[in-house]
Amino acid sequence: MNIRVAIAYSCILFYNPNIILFLKKIISLLKHPSLYNEFCKQHLDNIILHSYRTTTYYQEIFDKAGLVRNGRVYMDRFNLVPILDKEIIRKRKYDLKSTKTKRIFTNTSGGSTGEPVQFIQDNVYYARMVADTLLFSFLNGKHPGQKEIKLWGSERDIFEGTIGPKEKFVNLFFNRTFLNSFKLTDKMISEYIDEIKRQKPVQIWTYTDSILELAKYINQNDTDVFSPRNIICTAGTMYPEIRSEIQKAFPESRIINQYGSREVGQIACQTENDESIMIFSHSNFVELVDPDMQEIITEPYRPGKVLITNLNNYSMPLIRFDIGDIAEYAPKKDQKYESFTHFAKLHGRDNAHFISKDGHKIHGEYFTHLFYDKPWINNFQVIQKSPTWVNILFMKAPGNDMDDRDVEDIIRKIKLVLSEDVKVDFVEVDSLNKLESGKYQFVRRNF
Repeated sequence: MNIRVAIAYSCILFYNPNIILFLKKIISLLKHPSLYNEFCKQHLDNIILHSYRTTTYYQEIFDKAGLVRNGRVYMDRFNLVPILDKEIIRKRKYDLKSTKTKRIFTNTSGGSTGEPVQFIQDNVYYARMVADTLLFSFLNGKHPGQKEIKLWGSERDIFEGTIGPKEKFVNLFFNRTFLNSFKLTDKMISEYIDEIKRQKPVQIWTYTDSILELAKYINQNDTDVFSPRNIICTAGTMYPEIRSEIQKAFPESRIINQYGSREVGQIACQTENDESIMIFSHSNFVELVDPDMQEIITEPYRPGKVLITNLNNYSMPLIRFDIGDIAEYAPKKDQKYESFTHFAKLHGRDNAHFISKDGHKIHGEYFTHLFYDKPWINNFQVIQKSPTWVNILFMKAPGNDMDDRDVEDIIRKIKLVLSEDVKVDFVEVDSLNKLESGKYQFVRRNF
């Protein structure tokens, strides 16, 4: 262990020893799958019983579902618990708050599907969330203290703690450099590429669309750049074209898909030598349900709505919380596990699926495929305004004229999956807006 790694671990231990204790426990348990499985099941029982005993909302709905009786949890009744959504949280925020709380604070959702929602969290949740952040790097061969660049696009994160004195102190001891990617210009991109070459980080932790912008610049300008060991991408859907573009720019790097949220912390991450995405079952119990029928999905490769039961937040428990995403399971690696342990694919936001007049859903990836390898398009956003109206915002690449044949082909393929009478508008713009969270959504349904 080098001196920077030792300093980073010492600082974490001094700041909050519970972070290191939880991290070490999970790393140890992962070496023994049966023990890890039992740990996850016990924590699920614990949060259910705590929620039942200390919150008005869960006592009410668990009684109706028959989930808890005589101090025992009957998991065969779990699917009868109503799905929790943001509207319920807005209406019953105080009924969801536990009567037993310690050192609580308020966090707010990113608002990528509408109005942000406030959540109550606590110091136990925070320590375990930080431990999981360290864990997904550790599982990919990177320790705290090894050189890292954080290319981050959330304006709120920036102003609420990324550039303050405390965060600068943390970055110093973690050997981390912060680069603001909320609004990227060619000048900034060139400077960031030089910074990557100068620092030679072990890892870049980045918004997916932020590193994509760097990758496109590198590929278009045939620019030399250093390839770190890991590029961990979060806060955006990793479409195949995006992965390909980033990999081309950083040929020696492993492009890693990481999935988390403000509401529940780290949910899943790719790990070394595994293309599927490991679910952090010790912190979040994951279910997939059919978006229309709401039935539990029990087979791999079938897309479903992601429901999260967070196992760490005892101050405002979130049970069967609809996080607004679509994913599909990978086949079980070990049949002894009762639950799926990995995702095969993360499809992104539910509103990235377009809906035709006859009610059929078309995944957003279909539309992103239409715009890659078009030299005249620098960036794009496909917005479905109604079942019969699609608006395409695009930024034209410098020095390239709009190709009418490409436009006709794109319109034809959109009509093929929606309907012949769908209206498709192309609108050239100078810039494309990000969501309030700093995320960028290539495909979005507005109804």
